Amino acid sequence: MNALEKLCHELETLLSDICFSGLKNVHPEILEKLTLFEGTAKELGMERGAALINQFAASLRNYRAGTSNAVDPGEKSEQALKLLCALDFYNKNILGNML
Repeated sequence: MNALEKLCHELETLLSDICFSGLKNVHPEILEKLTLFEGTAKELGMERGAALINQFAASLRNYRAGTSNAVDPGEKSEQALKLLCALDFYNKNILGNML
């Protein structure tokens, strides 16, 4: 398994874990992993992937810190969920192109 495949599979597993455990249960270790994945994506020349990972991690930090500007509780997680979906789509597209 090459570095790109490894990154995509590990990111896929991490995103699945976040989906199943929920945004409220994201621990600092997960955010650290996302930072590592961002660095690996940059090293592999995946600028869009690195940017999505960075934005997603930032949205998770904001959600956890309660610094969202949204008034409605349902809207507070909206940005993080949109970025999770965008990152998942990007990752699946990369994996699909490797086959």
